[in-house]
Amino acid sequence: MSERICNIYLFYKILNINIPEYIKLRIEQETFFLLNNLEYFKNSINNHIINNSRAIYFSGLMLNKKKFIVEAKKIFLSNYKILITQDGFL
Repeated sequence: MSERICNIYLFYKILNINIPEYIKLRIEQETFFLLNNLEYFKNSINNHIINNSRAIYFSGLMLNKKKFIVEAKKIFLSNYKILITQDGFL
């Protein structure tokens, strides 16, 4: 789901065309689903949570929803130190 949201964002952004309303509605539904089903596994953390935050952020940009952008930043900031090494690798 995260990859689909990101790919849709990039597709329409790069082609500089408007996103149809029915796709926006679907993206919003999927974003709410993601927010309620973040990908933590067995009380651990992995790179999926970064993908989730990226998709939620892109969704906020696509839909002009500041709430999604704020939530994406919170998710990222609360998890990136665990995932990214001091050398900058995931």
